Amino acid sequence: MTSGRAGSAGPWPQVILRNEVTKDFKVTDDVIDDFKDMLKERDFEFEDEDFSGSALDYVKRAIASEMMTKNFGRSAGYRVGLEKDEDFQRVLKIFEKAPTLQEMFTYAEQEKELEKASLR
Repeated sequence: MTSGRAGSAGPWPQVILRNEVTKDFKVTDDVIDDFKDMLKERDFEFEDEDFSGSALDYVKRAIASEMMTKNFGRSAGYRVGLEKDEDFQRVLKIFEKAPTLQEMFTYAEQEKELEKASLR
């Protein structure tokens, strides 16, 4: 496993220095706690609900993306961000069904017809 450059932490010093950043890095509860500590040290105000449900999912994705970008480059950060992006994943599924431009137009027409039929 490759680990990232802990010295290039930027605005995330505690999170990076306390957690080894590898290509398979996961945002754990400890990472979230470190992030909250950093926010408190910088006088950011937040509520517990800011770290629950879909908000927590977003924060985890953002932290993971930033950590990967800082340690392995921009494309690694983008990859992490897009893995859980529902719209992007939906587009990938469309490309699987319609890989050429002509197939994409046909697919779009079929979807339009299905939508019209469901409104009747």
